[in-house]
Amino acid sequence: KGKDPVERVWENKHQYTHFGSVIHVVTPEVDEGKIILENSDTLNFDTFEELDTAQRSISLNLWINFLKKYIK
Repeated sequence: KGKDPVERVWENKHQYTHFGSVIHVVTPEVDEGKIILENSDTLNFDTFEELDTAQRSISLNLWINFLKKYIK
């Protein structure tokens, strides 16, 4: 949740087994809206750059799927 979640995951990677991304309805509360789409993968990277690249790929694919499904 919140600002820079990928950096927080990397800094605390011993606490996590997975990372991912969601698309959700925007509400006044931070990251509290209904989840529309989500995806995750196993957290097993040697560098922050590898994690960041994988996170960006998951997010991009979620947006592509969202646009294909909901925008016509």
